[in-house]
Amino acid sequence: MDKDRIVMILIFSILLNLFLFFSLIWKSTSNINDDLNFQLDVKQGKIIYNNTQLIDYIRREFLIPPSDIHGKKSTSNITHYSQIGQDKFLDKLLNERRNGFFIEVGAYDGEYLSNTLFFERERNWTGLLIEANPTLFKKLKSRDRNAYVSHSCISLIPYAIEVNFTFADYYGGVIAPTDKSVITGNGSVQCIPFMTYLMALNIYHVDYFSLDIEGGELDVLKQIDFKKFQIDVLTIEYATNNYQKTSQKLKDITELLVGTGLYRLVTTMGALDAIFMRNPL
Repeated sequence: MDKDRIVMILIFSILLNLFLFFSLIWKSTSNINDDLNFQLDVKQGKIIYNNTQLIDYIRREFLIPPSDIHGKKSTSNITHYSQIGQDKFLDKLLNERRNGFFIEVGAYDGEYLSNTLFFERERNWTGLLIEANPTLFKKLKSRDRNAYVSHSCISLIPYAIEVNFTFADYYGGVIAPTDKSVITGNGSVQCIPFMTYLMALNIYHVDYFSLDIEGGELDVLKQIDFKKFQIDVLTIEYATNNYQKTSQKLKDITELLVGTGLYRLVTTMGALDAIFMRNPL
């Protein structure tokens, strides 16, 4: 082989390697840019709840699987943790059902006033716990609950969107409390549609849904396809600091759920929570 031909082969080889190298860099940069653009769209409320890329993203970034420890036992002798006995009432309503799946939105620290901890510990349930307050979520995560946990908030629209969340102990929410003295701060939190959480977990049957977000409950319920996702029992906080608003809120929630033809209002507890149960088939 003559010298000129060898040189040409070497030059071609070098150019080919350079082309492949820069192609890989371009592809990698392009993928990174696509990911960043997608994340920005998620924050700006541009991605609808059933987008497959969104579902994968939520599963990967916002759902922490149950702890292998399966819950640190409390040092107290408390069995029921709910504020006014909701868990005790629901246990009877569900005939001491075992191995169920719950969702608790506004999970606080995972123990104090929890509507779901009894079912996890005494009835072998698992589920999803959602808490937006970063301080409370840290405590929640440290409980090592036998449930998925998510540092996020539930969206009031059928799109994922980042919102300014008001932190105010158990009064915090997307809608700021009227009592400004309880506010401890605020910050950006990613809100996720209810049905996106479920599709990310591949869950279509929920035994119990506890919704306590200090306002906005009706907007959340409006986004749920109750025929596609079977929810057996719901407790929904409807109390406000105004009697007329409280009465109207309960009426609106009842009209929405009963209006589906799937639910009945079982009772209200302490002018705080309304309990709805799915009608038997």
